Amino acid sequence: MSTSLDQYHDVIVPPAIGLFPLAEGLYMLLALITALSLYLAINALRAYLRNSYRREALAESRVIHALKDDGARFHRLLKLLRRTAVAAYGREKIAALDGKVWWSFLDEEQELFTAEHVQAAQKLLYRDIIPASELVISFEQACERWIRQHKRDDHDHL
Repeated sequence: MSTSLDQYHDVIVPPAIGLFPLAEGLYMLLALITALSLYLAINALRAYLRNSYRREALAESRVIHALKDDGARFHRLLKLLRRTAVAAYGREKIAALDGKVWWSFLDEEQELFTAEHVQAAQKLLYRDIIPASELVISFEQACERWIRQHKRDDHDHL
């Protein structure tokens, strides 16, 4: 018997299996991943928008830092703290706070503001006595830390 390669036929390869249509379970998994991604993106956007007042306040604090007049810097920082608190907690809660109640509110979560800061604020507001530069610098640092780290109320002000 002679065996010649001419007598053999080529192997017939079946057509390649396509990627689509997918199994039903994969469609459900893709839908779940898409929904989860959309949910996370929306929450991230809401958090970004909710914290826009912080970014604006920090940008303004950098502008205030560039001022040369210590009295003007201290005074503008006091105003910035008040506006930031109103943005974070609402006018209803913040408007009534003044004096010791205001400072204890600011120090509720973390003690950033010293008695010297409080006294300097009172002297500046009521007697136009400008605080020392070192005190203004430490007040600036305390304000920036408070703006970055305070906890916001759960309700939205958007």
